[in-house]
Amino acid sequence: MRNHSLGNYVGDFTNREVLYAAFLRSTYPHAKILRIDVPQSVKQKSKLVLTAKEVSDLTNEIGPTTSLRPIGQAPWRVPILPKHKTTYFGQPLAMVVAKDPYICADLIEEFVVEYEPLTPVIQPEEAMSDKILVLESYGSNIASSISFSQGNPNTKGDLTVDVELRIERQVAAPIETRGCFVYPDDEKIVAVIPTKMPFETRRIICEALRLRSEQIKIVVPRIGGSFGSKGPAYPEEILVCLASKLLKLPVFWSATRTEETITSNHARDSVLKAKAEFLKNGKLIALNADILIDCGAPWVSNLGALLRGTRLLTGCYKVPNLQVNATSVFTNKTPAGPVRGNGRPEAILLIERVMNEAATELNIDPLELRRINLITQSDLPYDNGLGVKIVDCDFETLLSVFKSKYERIVAQTQDVGIGMALYLEDTGGQGIEGAKVILNPSGELDVYVGAVFYGQNITPVVQKIVRSTLGISNDHIVVKFADTDALKNGVGSFGSRTTVMTGSAVLLACEKLVKKIAQFCSKLWDSRVDSIKLQDGFVYDDKGNKAHIFEISKCYFEKTGEILSEEVVYSGNETTYSYGAHLAIVRIDQETGEVRVIKYFALDDVGNLFSEEEVHGQLIGGIVHAFSNAFFERMVYTKEGIPISTNFSNYLIASAVESFDMQTEFYNTQAKTNPLGARGVGEGGTIGGLAALVNALHDVLKKHKIKLKKIPWGGEFIVKSWDES
Repeated sequence: MRNHSLGNYVGDFTNREVLYAAFLRSTYPHAKILRIDVPQSVKQKSKLVLTAKEVSDLTNEIGPTTSLRPIGQAPWRVPILPKHKTTYFGQPLAMVVAKDPYICADLIEEFVVEYEPLTPVIQPEEAMSDKILVLESYGSNIASSISFSQGNPNTKGDLTVDVELRIERQVAAPIETRGCFVYPDDEKIVAVIPTKMPFETRRIICEALRLRSEQIKIVVPRIGGSFGSKGPAYPEEILVCLASKLLKLPVFWSATRTEETITSNHARDSVLKAKAEFLKNGKLIALNADILIDCGAPWVSNLGALLRGTRLLTGCYKVPNLQVNATSVFTNKTPAGPVRGNGRPEAILLIERVMNEAATELNIDPLELRRINLITQSDLPYDNGLGVKIVDCDFETLLSVFKSKYERIVAQTQDVGIGMALYLEDTGGQGIEGAKVILNPSGELDVYVGAVFYGQNITPVVQKIVRSTLGISNDHIVVKFADTDALKNGVGSFGSRTTVMTGSAVLLACEKLVKKIAQFCSKLWDSRVDSIKLQDGFVYDDKGNKAHIFEISKCYFEKTGEILSEEVVYSGNETTYSYGAHLAIVRIDQETGEVRVIKYFALDDVGNLFSEEEVHGQLIGGIVHAFSNAFFERMVYTKEGIPISTNFSNYLIASAVESFDMQTEFYNTQAKTNPLGARGVGEGGTIGGLAALVNALHDVLKKHKIKLKKIPWGGEFIVKSWDES
């Protein structure tokens, strides 16, 4: 089987003629730039030096990605390189290009920068006051704010539940760091960038460098993991493209692990507050919630968590009366952006903590309390008051199936923490995605998709769709990812959208190709179009004519001079939702604070199941990611705004050693919101897993009257809390 995804990483594209880039970075999170001195030795030994002085004349300032900015929100814009002041530690201030990466590193050390340090804004609460502004031209530290209201939020019940949690700043930590290789090709430049959003990356680079889309081609190599952080574009990729354009030579840059950790977008870093009103029978009647997100310094992808998380704050439950206020603020920390879940793990964690607290106070089984408040089939279509319309989720049946496993596991365990959670996740459906199928006379079918390959392996899904519609075996199917010249339009892979969007686009392209084949064979065989059938790779009619699909492609080429192909840009109108129920059983070592997961069970509705092995892998990876978020990962800053978690020696992540036994099962209902009937699954393990694991931890802590205040909560925090209690 040929698999185009098994190509090279970005570093494998370089050759002997390539030049290397390196970046001078700010050593202050907030400071006036009084002077950047480029010594004569740097100019002599380098091929190119760019500071804000040169770059500002050659580029446009850029603002937040349009699709992530709330309607009506005033835009802000920032330069590619800062001219007057720094806004975060590690921010690029200048770029040097030379013939050797080691020469580049040495030259960076020779720059002389004179700063006037300014007081940094580090905590989101202080940013709200606007006493110190991160971006003076914008006039406020409030990057974005949204509010939703439904019914009477002041409704009072028999029980008031207050929950407040702080989630620390965390990073994506992919295996492969960011990088890019850019080279000239006639009148255009070709940028090999491991990005999850090739078309949006192209748009941003074009906007910044004043290019037309046909002047740059984005090619996505093997990414080596993204978890949200690879894209759409960073200053470094834009500047390497500019360098190649100016020099008319290939230029390569790859981030060190420290650069990756301190400059690729961070995430989480939220303060979550909820006040919920319950009746004695367990009915949730009102919810007031406030979310404050630290989105760091301004850059293009700051606002996604605000929108995507807030909309799902009510989870799988009916909330007749609610008020939700969410605010993102600028601080002098690394720009925030998507990391697996992008605001949704935080939102689901908040509502699931509310549910567990209410169950404890009302002395109702946690599963029963959730059942009481579920959105039922009779409620559909259901509008949650936050912009989410649910049309095809069967929460009742899923919870009923989950209940038997839940009761059996709980009955078999003792002296442990038990945590469950229900989650809801938006997984594509709206927006667009492109696909193109080319039936080559040589006997291969090329499938071009807008999706990228970074571990989720969409290839078996695409092959299965092609096989079911065209009858072509996997040996003859070549899947090609994310080439902006090969498709009219596309988007990429993120937000658990790949199967839903890319799969639907491939299906429609194949169906369109079948119609073209039928029309051609109708003329070729003088048969009615409706008599032409395609089965098991053979085309036939009711007159006895029959030929293999590749024979038809050869004949088509001989008669028309064209290759048989079709392309579609799939456009969805409704969001597709995945959902599930997760159960975690944990035990804590009182001496070390180590949290050990004794048992984990997940039941998820992923719609039509195209590859059980891949779905299982995605869920397992997501659950371990949630475990790491809950108990390990913490990006620590000093009070002066200097990051001290700069690599894997001091930014801890869970490894295979800390992993645990996980059982996944599927309760699958066909989605009505896309042609495949599929539901995405890439982030469900993290979204449901974080809430289940934290609830299990809290179940242990509450027995010792320890209040869970922030995430991650492991190791020294647990030991300290235990000692104090």
